[in-house]
Amino acid sequence: MIETKVLSDAPGIQNQGLIDKTESTSLPAMTNGVIVGRFKRGRMDKAMVVTANNYQAVLGHDPSNPSYLAVEDVFALGVNQVSVLRTGSSTNASEDFICTASNLEFIQDFVPSANLTVSINDQEKITVQTPSFDASQAEFHQYQLRFINLMTAGDGNSIAFVSAFFTNLNVSPPEVIQQGQAAVQFSGISSNGEIEVYGTTHNITDLIVDAASDGVNAERYEIASIKREKTTVKIYPTVGVSKEMDDYYRFPGASDNGDPIVITSCARAVLGDVVQIS
Repeated sequence: MIETKVLSDAPGIQNQGLIDKTESTSLPAMTNGVIVGRFKRGRMDKAMVVTANNYQAVLGHDPSNPSYLAVEDVFALGVNQVSVLRTGSSTNASEDFICTASNLEFIQDFVPSANLTVSINDQEKITVQTPSFDASQAEFHQYQLRFINLMTAGDGNSIAFVSAFFTNLNVSPPEVIQQGQAAVQFSGISSNGEIEVYGTTHNITDLIVDAASDGVNAERYEIASIKREKTTVKIYPTVGVSKEMDDYYRFPGASDNGDPIVITSCARAVLGDVVQIS
């Protein structure tokens, strides 16, 4: 008898031997699967079946969405169809976008130097301040611009809040805000682009706004578009300064405990063309 693994034309029994797979990890062949995620389109009441031929149309083409990429990866492995359970939208659609815009007033004070510490969307705190009590008018003006830029969450291309000054410039001479009265109102933008200023609702796309796109020099802009995006600004006490020198204590809601004062916007106004002032 010939004992060999290659029998060829010789008579006998071919022996392949035993293959022991007890120590290996064996993945089952997958013909169907279930993916839970957020997608642009599709029903949310129960799972739906998509195939390699229709998943783009059913779910909406969304190559930047991890849930969508997971579906693509499954079909790339040769799976015929997959059940998808949609838990929400990947584009903050109204069905799962919960946001309420809020307003906040700043109370007038005559301290010639001030400090402001804020955090935007819970990122690192930022502090701006004027140098001293004898700060020049130009230095204080730069502080005001940085103050407004932070409170409106300006990023150079868009703003999340609108600041409106209570001083009435339509009378002669202009009315001056007295100490202890509201001087500036910061208004969050609703998801449909509306803001409330002085108790009146406006659509921000109908307005011209002043913004410092570089954070330093303010210009007048048209609003090009609205993008739905939640922004939260939190105002904190500035470490190492007195209450008299801290703008935190000029906002309603300031406390001795230093709890943050919060203002929320539900959209950002994208800056458009610069409006030339004649």
